[in-house]
Amino acid sequence: MFNNLDKNRKIALILAVLLFGFNQSGVNLDDLKDLVKTPDEVKTPDELPKPLEADITLTAPLTELFVKDKVMAMECAYFYMSFADVVTRNPRNFLQNNADFKVYNETALDMMYENSNLKGSIPGLGEKIDEILASRMGLNPEDKVDHKTLGALLYAIGWTAYNAF
Repeated sequence: MFNNLDKNRKIALILAVLLFGFNQSGVNLDDLKDLVKTPDEVKTPDELPKPLEADITLTAPLTELFVKDKVMAMECAYFYMSFADVVTRNPRNFLQNNADFKVYNETALDMMYENSNLKGSIPGLGEKIDEILASRMGLNPEDKVDHKTLGALLYAIGWTAYNAF
């Protein structure tokens, strides 16, 4: 059933389940309702602005990986652009530090590609994305998350995936 959902609904469902999980850990979901955009606020990747040059430079090495699998590149584009939007618009600070982000990121990716033939279709992609994220965020689990910076970098990953073709 999960594999029959279109990619936008799948991403929304994954993020909703993760937010529910955070609710179980003490985050009030009512406080997060402004994270959800209405359909008229959603833009297609062709309408979205170019990321910052520094972020494009950092994510540029991903292009050589994304060109290996267009389907996976498009899945990553939509996933990371959606993920960037949620992280950037995080006014209730449900992601406090790098440890929270690591859990959220791993869980979202596991759910996104569960039972998918895309998982692992581009060897080294996950490791390269982790390396890029760590280079900007640092490796200390207790470091606070800068939502704007992290969101911009996640957006750049999605933009790079989308523009690989």
